[in-house]
Amino acid sequence: MSAEAIQLPDDQGPAPAIRFTEREIDFAHQLAALGIDWIPRQGSILYLDNEDFLPGEVHLPGNICVLLSEKAIARSMTDPSAFRNHATWLPTWQEGRDWLRAAGKSDAEVLDRVRERVAESGFTDLEVLYELIASVLRSRTSA
Repeated sequence: MSAEAIQLPDDQGPAPAIRFTEREIDFAHQLAALGIDWIPRQGSILYLDNEDFLPGEVHLPGNICVLLSEKAIARSMTDPSAFRNHATWLPTWQEGRDWLRAAGKSDAEVLDRVRERVAESGFTDLEVLYELIASVLRSRTSA
């Protein structure tokens, strides 16, 4: 059995392996404004307001940065407010699912919502996860 390669349009050059839509980045900023808790760790993906903020880290197009060095992680721990003023956490799909599980959302509930919202709104799966996280955060502040 042979598998056929799926040809993707290459008119825009190679795509970065890690991509976030503008809406996903906007949602991530909303999560930060709502006070999402996160601890920077190796492999965290960040949106940087200033691409020079973390020299030496892996920078991708669109001010996306992958946090890899212990030095950058230590910097985030010694001055967390300054760090968060320049960097916004972009939870991956798995981190979003883990966060929602920890908040008490069942896998079935999350997957049902993802299917529903993707079909009706055209959101990405990740945008729906961010939307769910935002609703949990809002419910915590109104309680």
